[in-house]
Amino acid sequence: MRISGFSSGLDIDSMVKELMQAKRAPLDKLNQQKQLLDWKREAYREQSTKMVSFINDKLSSLKSTFSMQAKKAEITGDTGAVSVSASNSASNLPIDVTVTSVGTAAGTEIKFAGKTRDSLMSDVLGTTDSTTIVINGKDVVISDPANTSIQSFVTQINKQAGSEVNATFDSATGKLVITSKIVGASSDIQISDNLLSKGEVKNITQSDPEFSINGVSSTELIANGAVKIDPNNSNVITYDGMQIILKGTGTVNIQTKPDTDKLVDAVKSFISDYNTLISAMNSAVNEERYRDYAPLTDDQKAEMSEDDIKLWTEKAQSGMLKRDDIISSVVSGMRTALTSKVSTAEGDFSIFSLGISTGKWNEGGKLVIEDEDQLRQMIELNADQVISFFSGVGTSVTSEDKKKGIQYNEDTGIFNRLSNLLNDGLNRLAERAGTSRISSDLNSSFLASSTMGMESRDLENRIKDMKNKLTRLETNYYKQFTAMETAINKYNAQSGSLSSFLS
Repeated sequence: MRISGFSSGLDIDSMVKELMQAKRAPLDKLNQQKQLLDWKREAYREQSTKMVSFINDKLSSLKSTFSMQAKKAEITGDTGAVSVSASNSASNLPIDVTVTSVGTAAGTEIKFAGKTRDSLMSDVLGTTDSTTIVINGKDVVISDPANTSIQSFVTQINKQAGSEVNATFDSATGKLVITSKIVGASSDIQISDNLLSKGEVKNITQSDPEFSINGVSSTELIANGAVKIDPNNSNVITYDGMQIILKGTGTVNIQTKPDTDKLVDAVKSFISDYNTLISAMNSAVNEERYRDYAPLTDDQKAEMSEDDIKLWTEKAQSGMLKRDDIISSVVSGMRTALTSKVSTAEGDFSIFSLGISTGKWNEGGKLVIEDEDQLRQMIELNADQVISFFSGVGTSVTSEDKKKGIQYNEDTGIFNRLSNLLNDGLNRLAERAGTSRISSDLNSSFLASSTMGMESRDLENRIKDMKNKLTRLETNYYKQFTAMETAINKYNAQSGSLSSFLS
């Protein structure tokens, strides 16, 4: 129990507070060190989330565009006969496709005379008992035929056996048509007799399509492997890097060419996102560091207004990554990767060949399209080279090369170069600050095993020990003052007794 200075007349609480204020200086120092460490980790996490987002959201999408969607197919002639999508492996040679007939699926037609979609299944089946119809191995259960319409039965077929077949019913003719979802000669329909026996049955014959490409018949094209047939739909064929869907009869001419507009838009998108990233990283390593503004203590905050606290804290937090070695090296690596040549099958290529420059000297390596006409012309004339320049995978880097700091080879495209550099940076940030290598969430947790994570735990332990030490010291001060008060009180009591005796 603490005793106030009733006997001595001293303000003991104030005196202890003043005595402790000087003793708390080392604790304030530790708390400030911990705050600076936390701020720096948060600054690292902000940069790492931007890097992860650029890899996962930007580069991933761009790689897909350049590797799979860089070419388009133009169709002339009976345009309703086919639809075409071209991959990057498609040659630019024109082809003629003639479709004589399209493939059909096997099916079964069951006519229920005089029945409409509202007719009950009990009237069709001749029973009100629960009945199971088996269609291509799938059970379609009619639990209450007396309250199940034919249309409801069709819905059940499409729901319970929809992966195998498709069912329709025509009230005008009373025909239930069930067709296989596999188109071509490999399709088949099997329906249990407890449904087939209830109507007039007609089988629908399946067939493969007949077509020719540049005068060569489909039979010969399939036999020599030039054409591949989709096993689930023989109307979908693959030829020379193109997927061709046969939709009707007729003759078409197909010409593949670079999708210039899409690629130009992709390059613009890349430049915009890259500039945003490198600008943020440059800002972080160049932000002014105000070392005279240390994190505020609780006592200091108590004497300041909220606006002053905010302004002070902004200064104290600034420049956490000033000249940071990891971020600086990633920025430098990205700038080098973009300006270095890329070796493609068609020869060496650089970003400057596309009418793109690195902007002014003070813009920190931002990219600028100086001549869009040149970019379009290079795509149209050298599409394969441009695609390789941006999305080429390149040869693998050996473990020995990685030890030397080599992240990519000359034949590695720009997107993969940047991915490699950024992933290396993310690994280094994870080791130092404990940031996530895969998350773009600003609230993602830090890895405790990182260098800064261990520093944080050490500071937390030292802060805890210092608080315990100060608590003991404060308690000791109060004990000393309590002893003084007790002694003074005892002296006063003796003095009073003596005075009474003498009087």
